[in-house]
Amino acid sequence: MSEVLDVLGKPHQQQAGEIEDPNYGCQLDSSALADQYHEVDLVDREVESIRTVKPKHPYIGYMPVPDEIHWPARTVVATQLNRETLALETKKCRFRRATVRESTFKMSLQIDLVEELGSDELLYCVRTSGLEYRIHRLGVSGHKVGDSIAVSVISEKPHLYSSQSGKRFN
Repeated sequence: MSEVLDVLGKPHQQQAGEIEDPNYGCQLDSSALADQYHEVDLVDREVESIRTVKPKHPYIGYMPVPDEIHWPARTVVATQLNRETLALETKKCRFRRATVRESTFKMSLQIDLVEELGSDELLYCVRTSGLEYRIHRLGVSGHKVGDSIAVSVISEKPHLYSSQSGKRFN
């Protein structure tokens, strides 16, 4: 996460010129990043709400406030205000949400099933929201059920399928 924050800069200070998009590795004019440069500050009552719901949870466990940007990525399932809000410290005791672009950098998924396909493998992950992810890996990684993996989409190579029909979109 810290790499993304360094490259994209602060949401209130749009950079001039081109930047290398940390999601896809391509050069983009910073003026095209509408999903990065927008209002994301949290007001005091929002911060208090987050401080109440994030630190302890009966089965999910501890989540720090502010979020630790040097820890491995976790899936950001919300940009609205709740326990899953990625709260970033801007200066002492001031916080903001992650922007849309920052939130989509990488996500961490828990493996539910590993299917070995000879020299390759398929990793199956199901989010609590019901979204299913199938990740094809070349080679055998040694991943086991319950392991967490960080994933991001390579924009030139996604294979998108309908969850209802199973047919490929692209």
